[in-house]
Amino acid sequence: MIVYVCMFLSLWTMGVIIIRLSNSRYGRSHGYTLLAAGCGSFAFSLELTILPFLSQISEVPSFLAESLRILSIAACYVYWIVFPYCYWLTAVYFSELNNRSRWHRLLMLPAFVSAIYHLASYPLHEIHIEFLRVPAAVYFAFGISLYIWAYLKEKQLFMKQIKFRTVVVFNSAIVWAFISDFAGMSLITAAPSAFTVVSNDVWKYNYWLIAGLVGFHLYFGARYGFLGVKMRLQRQKYNYSMRALTMGTTILNQSLKNEIQKINQLGEQSKRLAAEENRDEALQTVGSLSGVAVHLLTVLNRIKDKADDIHLQETEVPICPLLQELVSEMQLLLRERNLQVQTDFRIDATLRCDRTHIREMFSNLLLNAAEAVEPGKGLISVRTESQGKRVIVEIADNGCGIPKKDFSRVFEPFYTTKHDSSHYGLGLSYCSSVMRKHDGSVSIAGSAAGTGTTIAVVIPGSRVICRTEPGAKAK
Repeated sequence: MIVYVCMFLSLWTMGVIIIRLSNSRYGRSHGYTLLAAGCGSFAFSLELTILPFLSQISEVPSFLAESLRILSIAACYVYWIVFPYCYWLTAVYFSELNNRSRWHRLLMLPAFVSAIYHLASYPLHEIHIEFLRVPAAVYFAFGISLYIWAYLKEKQLFMKQIKFRTVVVFNSAIVWAFISDFAGMSLITAAPSAFTVVSNDVWKYNYWLIAGLVGFHLYFGARYGFLGVKMRLQRQKYNYSMRALTMGTTILNQSLKNEIQKINQLGEQSKRLAAEENRDEALQTVGSLSGVAVHLLTVLNRIKDKADDIHLQETEVPICPLLQELVSEMQLLLRERNLQVQTDFRIDATLRCDRTHIREMFSNLLLNAAEAVEPGKGLISVRTESQGKRVIVEIADNGCGIPKKDFSRVFEPFYTTKHDSSHYGLGLSYCSSVMRKHDGSVSIAGSAAGTGTTIAVVIPGSRVICRTEPGAKAK
């Protein structure tokens, strides 16, 4: 019966790891759900493995035996009453519904009432699962529906793939748990004299479920990011490689390259306009140089942060004016390459973020888009929209596209698909690092050879101070 010990240890270890590594309410809630799920096998381990093992070694003191028996009863109540609620709450966070604490407390009522009624109606050591089955079924049904709904409404390709794995694996486990432990069992008696289970014995095969669940968590968590939680193993590997390669200093080179390129373009335009005696446009161009210089000085003043790690200096930043400012600074490059930019600001939002890093990140993405398209035929689109509490910024181009095999590598340091000495392969890795610091993400929402690329920047709701929705009219 050692398998029961392995089952609850696996679930509890996995739950603790996810709670410690997660920076979201969903991740932490999922960790607590795993802890509650492990209480069932913990109770069975105490009664069927640990107590018999101790009895074989020596006589177990009565107070210790009684304490372990009460502990196993408490674990049973946690599993058959608290676990379904935890699962439902995790589904609420996953679907990004309105999750105010008052609403949560209200929906705890069915679990609380069923627990009180059960304790008042039956002896403490008898767990009548046929009575607890109905509220559990309601929590599970609503939870599964929320998971599926969250997957169906997700528009970002990368996030949709992650949510698909979450929905299939986690919900399959819940369905099996309900069939084996809630529908398959009717009564558990944890009396001092004996521990008995009235069931169809399907629960005896739960170890296959636990082994598969742990395997999926480890594989997808380490490789792709499962259940919306990236394992720290991958994050630490990334951070160590960034520091080992002095990525901060090289990112500074990337920033300098971008700004010097703008200064050079604006300078050439100023000389041409001066030669043509076009005074007004020449003054306007010189005025643009001032904005570039200010940003460049800000980057230089923060070289220490770049050389070590990204440290945020947070201010309130309206996102749409910032994007419009960056597009305006690119006008010379757009005219020289005969490119068009379309903006579709479906939502404007004021963010709590580091303006310098966010500005530099979007500048990198816009320049990448401009370099990817063919002169005379290029079209770049910038769109903002809202998904639940999140704000999404999409930058798309109709350029050469990114091969699917490179999707997972373009965000790695020093990896580039541009084979010339002026590109270091740090632009997208820097963008990814900036968004991670802001608890968000940047990903390839869609790309195919010859049709272009769409980059999606996901800004979490915790960073959004306020928002306005002017409508879907393009500007």
